[in-house]
Amino acid sequence: MQELAFVFLAYVFIENFQKISVKESIINSKNGIFIALGTAFSMLTGYYAGIYIFLLGSILIFLCIKNKMYKNLLFLFSCLIPAVILIFAFYPGFLKGFRTYQFNDAANQLIVTDIKIIRDSLYINLQHVFNILVNYLLYIPLLFVLAFSLFEKKEKYNKLSLILIIIGLIFSAGIIHIAPFKVMRYIAPVFPLISLIIPMMLFSVKNICRTILIPVTLLIILINALFPYSTIGYDKSPQFTDNNYFRAKIENINDLDFKESKFMLKPDIPVIIVNNPNWPYCLNLIFNMPDEQKYEFVNDINKIPDKYNHYFLIIEKPYVKSEPRKFNLSKQYIIADKFSPARFDGYEIIKK
Repeated sequence: MQELAFVFLAYVFIENFQKISVKESIINSKNGIFIALGTAFSMLTGYYAGIYIFLLGSILIFLCIKNKMYKNLLFLFSCLIPAVILIFAFYPGFLKGFRTYQFNDAANQLIVTDIKIIRDSLYINLQHVFNILVNYLLYIPLLFVLAFSLFEKKEKYNKLSLILIIIGLIFSAGIIHIAPFKVMRYIAPVFPLISLIIPMMLFSVKNICRTILIPVTLLIILINALFPYSTIGYDKSPQFTDNNYFRAKIENINDLDFKESKFMLKPDIPVIIVNNPNWPYCLNLIFNMPDEQKYEFVNDINKIPDKYNHYFLIIEKPYVKSEPRKFNLSKQYIIADKFSPARFDGYEIIKK
């Protein structure tokens, strides 16, 4: 949804950029509706969209000032009023998100003043962005193709495409810096913008090279689309350094640890899951849960049902290396087996 919103807003940006560049008026009701809808739609998909809107808006504002088109500038600012009205009309509790611990954590990342910390953090986060793009968008073979196109460059790069690519990269670096986890989902909405680098570079080379590079590029993209699975480290944060904790390229789907969970191999035995009070990571299991297996979810670790003769007990934990949470087991039961997938402690329990 957010990717769709970002693409729509990019389309609105392109329309206005082209008109302002040739000193043409952008003041009309249709354009105003598109700007307001695009802004509101993007903000409603997530608070990080504000950074994306700011980057696009800043370029249009700069262009208006450069070309001395102050009426266009006032028009752009006036479009924010219906955008704000739409945001609160669809989601009256919009401001509540600015009082959450996630927002506070992100804000704290922005007020660091130590130069060394900022420099080190920037270096690490740029590494994260590069790794994400290489793993999910610009695959290594594709990078070789693009590098080769640099040596065969004939025409200038498309200015507008270059601007959108830079916006995508700046957004990615900024979001990865403040995001709680350095993972793909936070920057995936700007993948369409960053992916413009492929046609932009390929169409700037000599004709004879273009006829070779374009089919090769399409083949690489097709292969990676058909065979996307690859286990890669989840994160470099201390709580995610367990060697057994890996994720698939498509997050939450085909997760290696979950597919090896013993309770899924015995679908005839019911499963009781004690939710993590902070965040229900059991939701990540849904993709692999056998359809015929019975699942029961409880919030209190001290209120585990005793109606089954044989069942699996799955207890979520905050982090991979957290100590097992203690629970009281009725004397009529015994623990037949233990297992520990990434964020869970598992027990096979049988009545005596």
